[in-house]
Amino acid sequence: MPPVPAERAKYPARPTPEPLAVDAVKVVAIGIGLWFVATAGVLVSLPWLTANGHGSWLWTCVSGIVVGFLGLALCWRRRSRLGVRIAARDDGGEMMPRLPREDLEAPDRAEPMP
Repeated sequence: MPPVPAERAKYPARPTPEPLAVDAVKVVAIGIGLWFVATAGVLVSLPWLTANGHGSWLWTCVSGIVVGFLGLALCWRRRSRLGVRIAARDDGGEMMPRLPREDLEAPDRAEPMP
C-alpha cells in the first residue's frame, strides 16, 4: 500500500454524505423546456444563422429535445422500478420512498465512522 501524503494525514476521512432526494423527472422536464425555448430562438434567427454558416444549430436544439425525451422515459422507468412517488403536498411535493414490505426489510446501515 502506498504511503499516505502528509497533507492527507492531517485531515481524517469523513463519511460519504447521503444522496440528495431530487425529482429527476422534474429536472429533465425543465431541461426539455429550455431546449424548446432555444429552438424557438434559433427558428426566429434561422435565416441569419444559415447565411453565416450556423444552420446546424437548429439540429442541435432538436437533438437536445429528442435526447431529453429519452432521458425522461428513463427517469420514469427508474422511478417506477425504485418504487418512489411524489407526495402531494402544499409546498410542491417531495420525493418519498415507499415503505419496504415486511418480507423485504432493508438491512440496517453501518454506524458512521467517528
